[in-house]
Amino acid sequence: MAPSEQEIRDEIGGMYTWVDAGENEDDIRDAICDYCAGIGDRAWDIYQEIEIERIAKNEEEEEEEEDEDENTYYIIRFYRDDRPSETIETGLTREEAVEHCKDPSTSTGEYFDGFELE
Repeated sequence: MAPSEQEIRDEIGGMYTWVDAGENEDDIRDAICDYCAGIGDRAWDIYQEIEIERIAKNEEEEEEEEDEDENTYYIIRFYRDDRPSETIETGLTREEAVEHCKDPSTSTGEYFDGFELE
């Protein structure tokens, strides 16, 4: 008798716990592929669904980590000539600092702006 959808999900999910035990992710994917090949198309469909769910979860976790970044940054203007660099703005989030530096007006033939962690 073929395993149920939940049994397939449990088996594949269990294989992903091997990462915590130090197994190589490529080896885990190979093992999952071998398992799915022995069961059939429905197992492949479930595996694809699980992978999509895992990717979405990883992206959400990365976004949460970025949101938790409480660091602040300052903008530094670097001059081409002998003038010393100067601080232009302080207390920015990383996103604000990046956006500032992307602005074409912050880079000319005479200077360019960069940012550093405060």
